[in-house]
Amino acid sequence: MDQPPPVDRWLDHLKVKNPEEYARLQKLRKEDPAEFRLVLQEHLQKELTKGGMRGFRHGKQPLMNPEIRKLEEEIGRLSQAYHETTNPEKQKQIRDELRRTVQALFDLRETERLEHIRRIEADLANLKATLDQRQKNRDPLIERRLKELTDSDRLSW
Repeated sequence: MDQPPPVDRWLDHLKVKNPEEYARLQKLRKEDPAEFRLVLQEHLQKELTKGGMRGFRHGKQPLMNPEIRKLEEEIGRLSQAYHETTNPEKQKQIRDELRRTVQALFDLRETERLEHIRRIEADLANLKATLDQRQKNRDPLIERRLKELTDSDRLSW
């Protein structure tokens, strides 16, 4: 079964968690889509930062960091300016600025990759600890499940 996009799933979650903010965002979505995207990006970035987006994303691309988006826009602007000028001195100046911006973008992306690796390693450590704990409690867990499956009083709480 196909799931709705992560943003829609997050909005559904927000509808329950904070109905007023959900209503405000839905109104903004209709009246000013560009502003809606910016506000939504801020909300989602906050959720990612505090780890609240587990289960809402699919695929491998994280939501774009606003700093990365800003640098990419600047790179696009500089590239266009470079190609529009015929002045060699101006091209050299733009190329130097473009190099600094590309370097900054590269460094920022590498920092994000390292942080992503740290999160994955922490998740892996938690999964291993859970697996170890389950292995230590194998027999009681199996017995509990058997009891659930065979208990005649299925309505007991």
